[in-house]
Amino acid sequence: MIKLLFVTCLALFSLFADDNKTVEQLRIELDENSEKIENIDTQISKNGSWVKRYFDHQEYISIQKDIIEVKWRIRVLKKRKKTKEIEEELKTLEVKLGTLNSKLNLLGELGENPYESLIKVEDISPAPEVSNPFAIISAFSYLSDLSKKKEEYKKKLGNLDETIDFLMRKRELLEKRVVLSGKIDDKLAKLTQTRLEDTHNIIKELSPVLEIFKTSLNVYNKKALEVERALTEEIKTESFKTSKIVIFIAVLFALIFLLKMIVKKTVTDTDRVFNIYRVINITSFIVIFLTLTFNYINNLTYFVTVLGFVSAGIAIAMKDWFMNILGWFVIVLGGAMHVGDRVKITKDGHEYVGDILEISLTRVTFLEDITLTSYEVNRRSGRVIMFPNNFIFSSIILNYTFSGLKTVWDGVDIMITFESNHKKAVHIAKELVKKYSKGYTDITRKQVNELRGHYHIRNFSAEPRVFTFIEEYGVKISSWYLTNSYATLTLRSTISSELVEAYNEATDIQIAYPSQTIMVSSHQDKILEKLKKEIGNA
Repeated sequence: MIKLLFVTCLALFSLFADDNKTVEQLRIELDENSEKIENIDTQISKNGSWVKRYFDHQEYISIQKDIIEVKWRIRVLKKRKKTKEIEEELKTLEVKLGTLNSKLNLLGELGENPYESLIKVEDISPAPEVSNPFAIISAFSYLSDLSKKKEEYKKKLGNLDETIDFLMRKRELLEKRVVLSGKIDDKLAKLTQTRLEDTHNIIKELSPVLEIFKTSLNVYNKKALEVERALTEEIKTESFKTSKIVIFIAVLFALIFLLKMIVKKTVTDTDRVFNIYRVINITSFIVIFLTLTFNYINNLTYFVTVLGFVSAGIAIAMKDWFMNILGWFVIVLGGAMHVGDRVKITKDGHEYVGDILEISLTRVTFLEDITLTSYEVNRRSGRVIMFPNNFIFSSIILNYTFSGLKTVWDGVDIMITFESNHKKAVHIAKELVKKYSKGYTDITRKQVNELRGHYHIRNFSAEPRVFTFIEEYGVKISSWYLTNSYATLTLRSTISSELVEAYNEATDIQIAYPSQTIMVSSHQDKILEKLKKEIGNA
């Protein structure tokens, strides 16, 4: 009311001040005023739906009033006596009531507070916990989203503030327009006065909204700043910790590389180098795993407890698999076998002899060769055989090339008659095995001398040996000699053929074999002659 009085006084003052202006000049000023107001309205429409919300809210209130009036009219008509005119009016009013309710539903969110959805500041979502390097990415994404939200609210606040400024400028132009239009056209002056009142009411309604929005946004920004500071500190802490771990792992890899280079230059056995490499790799993996575990598991006690139960369940369910891994450790660390060794494995009553191709975490793979076992037992060879590593705990294993030894004792047995010169037979056998096994004897002597520093070996003789045994059908000459672990049958075949040839050339040595002597009486001779005659006549 005070505002209207002020506007009226201003109009009267302007009226006296502009008495000498012509109607044409007034119209030009009105046109200029209209153009300025239109420009301001354009700017207001660009700043969002603040003013539109006001008019929608006014429409919502107007619809509510109309609904109240229609309902009141319907109640009144229902109390009256039913006539055709009243019934038609009731139908019209009910249709109108339905239309008004539909419109009201469409403007539902504008009922109580039309600006609530525009100035609503959402709660800040919980910040992610930066407990590992991957969480740093999530933290940066969270900070980016938070920054976008702040910019969005800031822009919205700026639009509202600018809209109120435009409205104030529009109000000033409308106040001037009221004075100018009052000198020309009273009807235009009344319309302008209505627009002025609407603009004043909009400013009056938006001003507290602006203050509320500022307060809410100020609180939001303070909370956001606290979250940003805390999260930034966590990112710095985690980045520093990750950097230390990366440096540690890099140094560890450098040490592993250096250690492998030292092993490669100092250890000449290829198999040992291969096994040492495996041990280094597994140890480094365990160290890295434990480092990461202790650094990135928040509740270590809980983790250890859960890991204990899980490990127990897995150990029961995968007992054989774990036994295979344990067997691998025993094989590799114990040095019982190496890749390339020739071994004989007895499993479930079956015998297998071959060369080890690979020792993996779960199994040993070896290639079967033609050996005495192939000749006497299997009668086949060349198979690739795989055994689970847990066989080391339950099977009998013979290693023909243990710790660098490349020779084994082998022997040839031959039977001569009791009448033969057994001393000469022993001499021939000893000379033959010395001749063919001399090189292996010298090699074995050197290898055993090298092993004396690691194992308790004494009274070891590498010279060939020949033994004499009395058997049921004659005297057995047993010759023993050292031969290549990978070619025992070859030397056995050579020595066997040489012995047979040498004994056959000797007149006082007879090779014995199972035989029988049949004694025939004179009566039996007559029967035999009779049978011969019958056969001849037939």
